[in-house]
Amino acid sequence: MADMKQYVQDTLDIITKRDPDQKQFRNTVSKVLETIVPVLEQHPEFKEQSLYYITQIYFIQHKYSKVISEGKQLLAAYPNSS
Repeated sequence: MADMKQYVQDTLDIITKRDPDQKQFRNTVSKVLETIVPVLEQHPEFKEQSLYYITQIYFIQHKYSKVISEGKQLLAAYPNSS
């Protein structure tokens, strides 16, 4: 459980550092990640998908440059995913 809570905190720290003025986005991501911690604890393989959904939120917000940069980071982090 501590690992997944740390993952949530690390993700929020990255978002805060990268987009300090995006409080609503950070709050939304926080709620989503905190809600799915129990699932991530039982199925750590889903951690990759949570990063995917963050990228999707950027897409919905029409922040395409962030979609590209996040997508590149996601692909680099999980090069063998299917």
